[in-house]
Amino acid sequence: MTRIYVASSWKHESHDEVVKALRDADYTVYNYREENASFQWAQIDKDFNKLDAKGQLELLKHPIAQRAFDNDYYAMSAADACVLLSPSGSSANMEAGWFVGQHKPLIIFVPKAIKSPELVYLLADNRCTTIMGIIRALNQIFELRSK
Repeated sequence: MTRIYVASSWKHESHDEVVKALRDADYTVYNYREENASFQWAQIDKDFNKLDAKGQLELLKHPIAQRAFDNDYYAMSAADACVLLSPSGSSANMEAGWFVGQHKPLIIFVPKAIKSPELVYLLADNRCTTIMGIIRALNQIFELRSK
């Protein structure tokens, strides 16, 4: 069973389609939208977006935030590879960087042009513009590793 972690912003329009396609291709996919569906910063502080930097960092200590982080971190640790959906926010990009640091495969999905090319995307094992490209890249990575 090959586990895939999809790193994405909550707003990425291709997220659900990518998760479904990977599952249809027989990959086990961690979907933070299912696992942390109820997580909202407003559960901790309804005025979270008005806090200063220190206040924002204090929110990370709350048990609700820690539980959501633990879910994601456990899934990252258990995953065999990561697919980053671009464009994404800082959390998804940090998750992708963690995979690179762990020497786990990273595939970056760029379905349409972003503001400018990203040089650091060269760290990824592959960069794709289609969902089928993601699946082909993962199949190739795991086929090579199984030989």
